Amino acid sequence: LMVGPMAPVAAVIPVQAVPAATGNAANDGNTRSAAPDADAAQSSAPHADAQAEAIMRTSRFRGLAAELRCLVCQNQTLLDSHADLAKDLRMEVVRLIQEGRDDAEVKRYLVDRYGEFVLYRPTWSWRNGILWLGPLVLLAVAGAVMQALFRNPLAEPGLVGVSVGGAVGAVGAIVLGYDQQPLVLAGAAFVGSLLATLAAWLLGRRAPGAAGILLAGIAINAFGGALIGVFTYLANDMQLRSLTFWNLGSLATADWAMLSWLAPWTLVLMGALLWQWRALN
Repeated sequence: LMVGPMAPVAAVIPVQAVPAATGNAANDGNTRSAAPDADAAQSSAPHADAQAEAIMRTSRFRGLAAELRCLVCQNQTLLDSHADLAKDLRMEVVRLIQEGRDDAEVKRYLVDRYGEFVLYRPTWSWRNGILWLGPLVLLAVAGAVMQALFRNPLAEPGLVGVSVGGAVGAVGAIVLGYDQQPLVLAGAAFVGSLLATLAAWLLGRRAPGAAGILLAGIAINAFGGALIGVFTYLANDMQLRSLTFWNLGSLATADWAMLSWLAPWTLVLMGALLWQWRALN
C-alpha cells in the first residue's frame, strides 16, 4: 500500500529502474557478443593477407597476371603495375583462384566485366581484325593520295613533316597528362599534323613545284624532332613508356568506341577526295 505524500515517488522509481537495468544488461550482452566478432575479424585479416601473399608468389598467379593488362596503364601488365587499380585487380584474381576457377575461367570473368582490353594479348577475331587492320587501310589510302599529289611514288608523310607534326601533338598531350585519354591523343596528333602541313605549304609555296614543300618538310622535321626531344626530357617514367609505345604505333588503346567516333569523319574526308579525282589521276 502506498500511503502519504511519498506514494507517487515510490510508485515511479521501480517502474523506471527496471527498464534501465534491462537496457544495461542488453547493452552489456551486445558488447560481450560484439567483442569476440571484432577480435575474430582482426585475427582473420592477417591470415587472409598471408594467404593472398602466398597465392601471389605462385608461378600460376604470376603467369596469369603477366597475361592481364593494367586498366589505367599504357602497355603494362597487371604483374608489373603499381597503380591502385592494379592492386585491386590482383586481389580480385586471388579471390577467383581461391574459388577454384582455372585460368580460362578467370580470364573469361574479367573479360565479361572489363572487356577484352584487360587481356594483354587480345585474341584474334573478326572484330579485332577490323579494329587492327582498319587503320592500316586508311593509312594506305592517305599514302596513295600523297603520292598522287606529289606525282612521286617515293612521297610519304615523313618528307613534308606530317608525321613529325602528329608525333609532336601526341607526345605533348602525353606529357601534359592526357596519356589515358585516347580521343584527346588522336585529336592532338591530328591538330599537329594539320599545323605541320599548313606550315609546309606556307613555306614551300615560295619555290616552284614540289621542291619547295620538300625543303620546308625537312626544316619542319628538324624542328619537330627538337620539340619531341624536349618533351621526352620533361616526361616521367610512365609517360616515357606511353610515348615510346605510341611512336611505335601501338594499338593497345584501340577500341570500338574510338573507331565509331573517328570512322564518320574519315569516311567524309575520303568521300571528299573523290571530288579531286582529276588531280589524283
